[in-house]
Amino acid sequence: MSRTSHRSRLIIAALMTSVVLTSLLSASCGSSGSGTASGGSSALPDPCSLVTPTDIATALGAAPLTPPKSDADGECQYASASENNYVNVQVEGGQTAASFEKASSSAGPTQRITGLGNEAFQNTAGGSVFVLAGTTYLRIDVFLTTVDPSAVQSLAKAAIGRLPS
Repeated sequence: MSRTSHRSRLIIAALMTSVVLTSLLSASCGSSGSGTASGGSSALPDPCSLVTPTDIATALGAAPLTPPKSDADGECQYASASENNYVNVQVEGGQTAASFEKASSSAGPTQRITGLGNEAFQNTAGGSVFVLAGTTYLRIDVFLTTVDPSAVQSLAKAAIGRLPS
């Protein structure tokens, strides 16, 4: 299999995992991905505020293009000048441990991460980290030719540290 074909399959697998996980979390909690977290009155943070351009530059190996692209569905995308290298950050509120556990069991091959939020896991390809912190769901996807799983975890740790208490 060619390197390009292998990379394309990894990207498709990461995207499919993200779509399945997001759908399961939204369906199990009735969350639209925006608004307020369950049991609280504060709005969710802008996902673009959870990681800095410096955080992104470290993960991508190059400064991100500015400004990042944000949408109404709680997603933010940072791109680099290199084609197909980008970081996607998503945040949703109103999640429970049960909905997160259900989604993680349906997300394909993953491994648990300790010391990150209440619960966390990473896909085995290394490019996506999924975190439950309180009732907030955070997903970070890094798309590169070669992904360093620890760089993705570092982005997730930085983002979790910037979530409101």
